[in-house]
Amino acid sequence: MNRHNLMYVKCLSLIFVAFSGCTATVRPGGDSGSEADGTDRPPVDPPADATTVVVQLVNETTAVVETQFYAAANLTNPSPADLFVPENLMTNGVGVASTGLLIPRTADDVEIPCTQNLVLGVARGRFLDPDLGTEIGRGTQRIVPAGWVFDCGAVIVFTYKGESIGYSVDVNLE
Repeated sequence: MNRHNLMYVKCLSLIFVAFSGCTATVRPGGDSGSEADGTDRPPVDPPADATTVVVQLVNETTAVVETQFYAAANLTNPSPADLFVPENLMTNGVGVASTGLLIPRTADDVEIPCTQNLVLGVARGRFLDPDLGTEIGRGTQRIVPAGWVFDCGAVIVFTYKGESIGYSVDVNLE
């Protein structure tokens, strides 16, 4: 892994106390992206132990993406109504200047403390015109609960894609 082009950003506090003290890694450049889509998608190392998960957010489009990434540490009911609330929205440490925005063809990752009731998700994601900032599309809603979809110690990748018939968000485990 080319660590010479990494910029480490230390999260001092997040929107909710359960995730304070996480470390986000912003990877603004490098030569380890996908040749098929032109995205600078560097490989992500798994967490050092099984007490955290690493989430990578990948923008494979030419649009700016508002990630709409949510994380809840103790959610026993992984429903959209319970997950997609303002206190679970993660922007601190995500995207450009902790705005939750990914510029075209970039990736960002964040390490999150893992609990047995951790639920991660994307409320569709908003795809924005890079010049005007206007919405040009929305992706697909994704919800991934710990224990059902992933285990602590995993790397979860949310990929924002542009398609000829619209936009989507895919989820993969690495």
